[in-house]
Amino acid sequence: YYLAHSYLFLGDLEKGWDSYEFGFSNLLPAGSYRSLRKFTQPRWNGDLQTDKTIMIWREQGLGDEILFYTCLPDLHETNLKIILECDPRLMDILKRRFPRFKIRPESIDSAFMPLFSDFDYQLALGSLPSLLRRKIHDFNKPSLTFSPLSNCVEEVKKRIRSYSSKVL
Repeated sequence: YYLAHSYLFLGDLEKGWDSYEFGFSNLLPAGSYRSLRKFTQPRWNGDLQTDKTIMIWREQGLGDEILFYTCLPDLHETNLKIILECDPRLMDILKRRFPRFKIRPESIDSAFMPLFSDFDYQLALGSLPSLLRRKIHDFNKPSLTFSPLSNCVEEVKKRIRSYSSKVL
C-alpha cells in the first residue's frame, strides 16, 4: 500500500492503483487500514454492463473524497444503478451534479456494517481510479464541475463587494 504512492508519483498507474488496493488488506498493521467497513456484498469489479446496484462509499477525509469524485462523471454516463454514500455536507451539491445516482449520507453501524442492504456490489470511492484511470490518457476526460446555487452566488458577491478595492 505504501509503495503505491511511489508508483503513482512516477506515473506507473497500473502498479500504483493495484498496490493502493492493499490498503484494504488485513496484512497491514492495525491503524493503517484505509477503512474498517465490512460488507457481505462483494466488491464491484468494474463491469459496466451489470444491471445490479452498486454502492460507492467514502472511506477517507473530505478532501480525498472530493478528489476521487472526479471519476464519477464516467459512471454517470452509463446506465449503472449507483448509490453514492457521501459526507453529509456534500449531499446537495452531489444530488445536483449526479441526478441519476441515489445520494445519501454515510450510513454505518457501530460494528462498521452498512445500515442498508439495498445494493448488490460495493466499492470504496478511492478504488474507482483502479478501475477507471489505469493509464495517463484516461485522465483526458471532461473535468468534474459543480454548480453553486444562484441565490448563494448573489449572497457571496454581495459579501465580497466591500473588498473589491483591496489589492492582493
